[in-house]
Amino acid sequence: MHSFIRIVGVYGDGFMASHLTLKNIAVIVDKYAVAVDSASSFSVFYRCEFKAQKGALLARGYYQLYRKCKIQGASDLVFGNAHTILQRDAIYSNASLYWGVPLGPFAKIVIMQSLLEVRGTWSYAPYTPSTVFYGQHNNSRPGAVDGIMSPYVNTLERNQASEYTVRDFLNGETWLSPDMPHDLDLL
Repeated sequence: MHSFIRIVGVYGDGFMASHLTLKNIAVIVDKYAVAVDSASSFSVFYRCEFKAQKGALLARGYYQLYRKCKIQGASDLVFGNAHTILQRDAIYSNASLYWGVPLGPFAKIVIMQSLLEVRGTWSYAPYTPSTVFYGQHNNSRPGAVDGIMSPYVNTLERNQASEYTVRDFLNGETWLSPDMPHDLDLL
């Protein structure tokens, strides 16, 4: 069982946040010190920053969109059990550890059109690639990146990535506010 120290926990449906910075400076050996823990169904974060040493973004469940956000930390940057799209985000890490970890057997995380400056790789432990899915499409990598192209990450061609759009993967057109910037489809 994982234990967490969180700055913000989000549990209501339809949560929307923009231009918010959350930073967890705690360094605790046996716990995740997360910036945001979102168990919200149909949540969207726009131009937010999440900073933590271990576990910056915990996407705990349901459908979640992170757009033009900045995610920074040392390890386990993005983790959880949600259906999550990171769209046009910037993800930074200096660590050479895992930067994506599932906390449930059906975690699905897709990173699209984002800036990745990370070292390390993704982990499936203790789950298997038959139930957990990590996908990436059209990301840029200007910095040193080790292991992102591991067998754990599905590099999606455009036709494959179309299955993981905000419209199709998150059913975004049914719940996303037109006031919150997003791309329903691939550009």
